[in-house]
Amino acid sequence: MREKMVVAFDQNVRMVGAPGFEIGMEQSRIVCGILMNFAIMVNNFIQPIQTIEDLREALDSRMSLSKKEQAYLLFALENMPQLLRFGISAIAKKAASTLPQPTVGRKPALTAQQAQEALDYVSQLNRKGTPMAAAKQRAAQKFACGRRTIERLWANRESIPVEEPPTIQDILTMFFKQGQSDGWQVPQI
Repeated sequence: MREKMVVAFDQNVRMVGAPGFEIGMEQSRIVCGILMNFAIMVNNFIQPIQTIEDLREALDSRMSLSKKEQAYLLFALENMPQLLRFGISAIAKKAASTLPQPTVGRKPALTAQQAQEALDYVSQLNRKGTPMAAAKQRAAQKFACGRRTIERLWANRESIPVEEPPTIQDILTMFFKQGQSDGWQVPQI
């Protein structure tokens, strides 16, 4: 399983345009570092602010800024929602232009559980003396799918997952679960 994970990660690093794993990881570290530094900076400014008085104290502690930096800060505070929207949109556009689209295709004819049940059904029929071709045909009828679907399942029965693979939403929920306790919501896609 570990080596499958290594191969999958390496393929994805190359898929987004990195010529090699090490260069891709360095590029990822740079991008993540920029995002983390921005998030830390915003968090450090916002975290101690619970009241208007806290805001005044936070601003007073930053009044050693030059006039130009103070003007920038004022502009950022006056236009924070728009700046966040612009920044997030710019990141999303860059990601959309450089990252591969999610793979979408025809929905599987059977869920993982149904596939396991169909394979079990074929095995049971065959053990009772039903010829394999007839067992597959009866399974296709019982599970309302094509005979070819059952044949593919049978041919790949060693690699059929026991449970449904997670969705992108499941993965996002797992990663952002800690943030939810802080008031963040997992984005619905």
